[in-house]
Amino acid sequence: MAENEITIDNYKLVNCLAQGRHSQVWEALDAGSSRSVALKLLLPEAFSNREQRQLMKYEAKVGKSLDHPNIIKMLECIVSREHAYIAMELFRANNVKVQLRGNLNAVHLRARRLIEQSAAALAHMHERGWIHKDVKPENILVNRASEVKLIDFSLAGKPAGSLGKMVNRKKKGTVQGTRTYMAPEQIRNQPLTPQTDIYGFGITVYEILAGRPPFRSPHPDDLLRDHLKTTPPEPSYFNPNVTPEMDLLVLKMLAKLPKNRQSSLDEFLSEFRNTQIFKEAIKEETEKTDEEKQAELLQQQ
Repeated sequence: MAENEITIDNYKLVNCLAQGRHSQVWEALDAGSSRSVALKLLLPEAFSNREQRQLMKYEAKVGKSLDHPNIIKMLECIVSREHAYIAMELFRANNVKVQLRGNLNAVHLRARRLIEQSAAALAHMHERGWIHKDVKPENILVNRASEVKLIDFSLAGKPAGSLGKMVNRKKKGTVQGTRTYMAPEQIRNQPLTPQTDIYGFGITVYEILAGRPPFRSPHPDDLLRDHLKTTPPEPSYFNPNVTPEMDLLVLKMLAKLPKNRQSSLDEFLSEFRNTQIFKEAIKEETEKTDEEKQAELLQQQ
């Protein structure tokens, strides 16, 4: 059977959008409503794992508790004997990591709206009693109109001290997150708070501005040690066009102690809206024609 003829329940799979270790994301057509959706489908090996099925249910539960224009909307979650999937709104956009690698200038052009909308989405999660715990460029989608969607709530949990803290699923001793973006308290497996997301978001904002995260290392332990002990250079060290006030704002987000970061995303937004990001305005790069490229090549020769 051809790929475009595969049907799961009421959904006709049209096009595979992304592939992960445990799941695939498909563009699918809902036969009942004729609308296109994104279908996150567990792969066979993951489907046979009870914990992965529970994780999918959990992600859908978190997503359904959120209602914000900058957060991907969950439609339904089905876990049956044959398959497990989440149906979500279809948002046609690459994640920020892909765009940083492909066209940094284009990311800088939409940096203000990108950062502001991402912060607003995280602030909404915190208001609803959740922390994301895996804030990174891969989990933020942005389209050409600078519209943003926050995705992936599989690691989300309740802040330390909240009434719902028992919702956190992992056993004590298991450290969750992505090393490049993990807060010091996350690495130490200490109680987490909204300030943990502020740190991960700070690394993300740093990468948006500088084109790279503050810490890099081929050795995971060295990377974690940097988060714990090393003061990062200002974003302007890698991108001289970043203003001193934006440097200070980002470095405050990356304070080693949670109490030294912004108290909330609302505080960050208040500071950010009064901060100039770049010294010189970012100019839109026009795509050169083949003739222009050839003329430039001849001139270089």
